[in-house]
Amino acid sequence: IDALRADESAREAAATKAALARAKTQLADPADPVGGNPAGDVTVVEFYDVRCGYCKKLDPDLTRAVAEDRNIRRVYKDLPILGPGSVVGARATLAARRQNAYEKMRAALMRASGDITPALVAAEAKKLGLDADRLARDMDDPEVKARIDANLALANALGIQGTPAMVDRKSTRL
Repeated sequence: IDALRADESAREAAATKAALARAKTQLADPADPVGGNPAGDVTVVEFYDVRCGYCKKLDPDLTRAVAEDRNIRRVYKDLPILGPGSVVGARATLAARRQNAYEKMRAALMRASGDITPALVAAEAKKLGLDADRLARDMDDPEVKARIDANLALANALGIQGTPAMVDRKSTRL
């Protein structure tokens, strides 16, 4: 039984390594929002859901690490897997990017408790000084949906089944 388990683990590791190699360019797609140092020599790709409790718990430490180490490039992959509120949140963060406020909106939604609704997003947009009407329009843009769909497809290809999930782009492990 131990030998079978070890063999299965080795096959899973090889499959993950191959999937990561195939997805190298998709892991840091130029269309993805980026935090930290855009030219950093370490790229951490973060699959997250704004409603995920574990993501919310991890976020302050990861944000601090990126602020302290100026060589980290943080690539955000919105992965709305926890229901309709997650989709609203992902659409809001990606739409806020068009007003140069991706990280601000993301931070606001990561701090939010309860469900994420269009009303909450509009209130947060106003607090952040964003054009809430433009944000609402941009949330419905097909490009925003396409970015979310691409993230979901990539996560599926990599076998990511939950959030948070981190990938060091140079790594061969999730």
